[in-house]
Amino acid sequence: MFLPDTGADITTLPNYARYLFEETPTEGNHEMYGIGGSSKFWKSAITLKLAGK
Repeated sequence: MFLPDTGADITTLPNYARYLFEETPTEGNHEMYGIGGSSKFWKSAITLKLAGK
């Protein structure tokens, strides 16, 4: 899976999500530093990324 605006591989999302939320931690944020992460958090990260935020 690729993000349409950047072409970044889905495997780069954990780093992007950490960048997005490191100053505004949300529930499940700590999981992004490992291999996990809640589906709600992933959905939020992907939604924000696709919205260009």
